[in-house]
Amino acid sequence: METSFLLWAVTLAVVMCLPHSKAEQTTPETGSLGVRHNQSFEILGTGGSFPASLYREATSAYQLVYPMWNVMYKPMGSGRGKCRIKNHHEECAPSDTTPPLNIDFAGSDSLLTDSDYKRYPDLQMYPTVAGAVVPIYNLGPVNDTGTDGLMLTPLVLTRIFRGNITTWDDPQIVELQLQGKWASYRIPPGQPIEVVVRADKSGTTEVRWTLGE
Repeated sequence: METSFLLWAVTLAVVMCLPHSKAEQTTPETGSLGVRHNQSFEILGTGGSFPASLYREATSAYQLVYPMWNVMYKPMGSGRGKCRIKNHHEECAPSDTTPPLNIDFAGSDSLLTDSDYKRYPDLQMYPTVAGAVVPIYNLGPVNDTGTDGLMLTPLVLTRIFRGNITTWDDPQIVELQLQGKWASYRIPPGQPIEVVVRADKSGTTEVRWTLGE
């Protein structure tokens, strides 16, 4: 029996995390880190891969006006960015030694928790860009029919990713399809759903766990 795949792709939103103490230093005469515009300095960031191209475009445009500002962003995944902006010694995995380890900001599409704020009260979040989280499935019989595809709700998707729905002909999926459409899909009875996500810490992966909440 052919196994079908359901993958999680793209992102919901990206939040820039900055130390509160640095954000408060902004004045009309200084940059966001309290450095005067006639000085040369470097700002390092890392985190989610989704906003990387936007950050590159934005920083390149900014450096045309202020060439002394060198802003660098390295996409490594939301989880790795968040652990670095908090405290890489305590929060990152011992094997995670890829630079940069000490950063000025992190990009993530998963939010800081209340416990994060209590432990690291100098951190702040700022929304920078929004996108969409969409499921991608590889289900040959459906793809070959030339139809609009399966109808899935956020609740059903959450149950799939949490392992509560494990086959494509689950009644919760079947009842969502337009009348008469299910038979045309020619999906074998009991065909399993195999969920595929990134293995590393990803904000997008975290979003799919909280989708139905």
